[in-house]
Amino acid sequence: MSATASLVWQGPIPPAHEMEHYERVMPGSANRILAMAESQTGHRQQLETTVVTGNIESERRGQRYGLAVVAAGRLDMNQKKVREAIKVVDLAAGLKHVYETMGQ
Repeated sequence: MSATASLVWQGPIPPAHEMEHYERVMPGSANRILAMAESQTGHRQQLETTVVTGNIESERRGQRYGLAVVAAGRLDMNQKKVREAIKVVDLAAGLKHVYETMGQ
């Protein structure tokens, strides 16, 4: 008959009784484990800052591009209105010319 036991914990630092066991087996290992956990935490926080900063820049860029698209569309609409106004003025000038010509 055999028995198997396993111990599972969540997070970078083992439970206190395990840390004590590591320290007995290899003096200084508890400090190394804590230093490793602190280093990993700092690294993760730096990555999170990079991701958040990148997301903010991406959102700003998207807003600028969206504004550019809307402005371009608005400008195009205004240009169409200007072209239509020019056509109306040309038509009016042409009618005036025809009216003046017929009146002579």
